Amino acid sequence: LGAKFYNPPNTQPATPTPAAETPTPEPAPAPTPPPATPPPPPTSVRTVQANDLGALADKGPVSEPLLLVGAFRVSIATPAGAGRSASATLRPADATWAGQVRVLVSLAPGTDAPPEGETVTITAASRYLIQDVRRGEDGQLNVTIRQNP
Repeated sequence: LGAKFYNPPNTQPATPTPAAETPTPEPAPAPTPPPATPPPPPTSVRTVQANDLGALADKGPVSEPLLLVGAFRVSIATPAGAGRSASATLRPADATWAGQVRVLVSLAPGTDAPPEGETVTITAASRYLIQDVRRGEDGQLNVTIRQNP
């Protein structure tokens, strides 16, 4: 007896259909980092403004780290010379304190003194440490500060 095979009429082998192409997504751009900012001063360092300086007068060298902050006008600018850094004398920009406070600044090596007459803003990030506060014979407070990079 012969085996019978079923052969369906008009059937053709299936033609493979091409796979749908999925577009490759573009990689996401890397996030842009925020601009670098100087680190804040340590929390153990206090800031002092011109109107707070009288309480420090004539007590000798300042024993705790204090940073001077505020707006000041440059009254004298001395460029760096042989073996010495630039320096400046500042007065508070606030007219109330301008005639009562004189700030003597020793700038970090390689730092230029700002031009005379310019107003500068000193922030805690500027790192100007108060070294000494003395009352002069003329009654003005003479404040010695240095830039601490």
